[in-house]
Order: sequence, then C-alpha cells, then structure tokens
Amino acid sequence: MRPSQSGLRLDRLQTERTQENERLRADLGRLEAEIARINHDNDRLRAERDELVAAFRQMADVIERLRQSRGWGRDGRYRQGPTQAAGRVNFGARSPG
Repeated sequence: MRPSQSGLRLDRLQTERTQENERLRADLGRLEAEIARINHDNDRLRAERDELVAAFRQMADVIERLRQSRGWGRDGRYRQGPTQAAGRVNFGARSPG
C-alpha cells in the first residue's frame, strides 16, 4: 500500500467515524427527548393517581363515619351502640340470686 493510499484510507475511516458519532449524538438526543416526555407523563399520572387516592380515602372516611353513626359494623350488619344497648332488657336472662 502506498502512503497516499493509506492517507486516503485513514481519511475515509475518520469520516466514517465522524458520521457514526453524529448519528449516535442524534439518536441520543431523540432518546433524551423521549425520556423527558415519559418523565413528564409519569409525573402527570402520579399527580392524578394521588388525587384519586385522596378522593377515595375521603369517601371511605365518610362511609365509615356514616356506618358508625348508624351503628353498622364494617360488614354492613347492624351493631348495637351504647345508647341502644343501655335501654334494652334481656327478659330471657336469669336474675342473680
């Protein structure tokens, strides 16, 4: 191989390497933009999820207070509260003594 040919070959390899680096930089830029878009979407979705969770928690608290005020248990069955139980007499019980 003559020196002029090796110089041309070296120039060609450097040009190819430069083109490949430019292509990789462009790919990296596209990937960074995609990652930024995905991160933005994730942040938005997390905020929406947090709002929904807060709303469901408030709803659950309201339902729980309603159940307690009506004397219902968690299973929806009626439970005697202290005011109902105090006024009730058990006629089937034996008296002490």
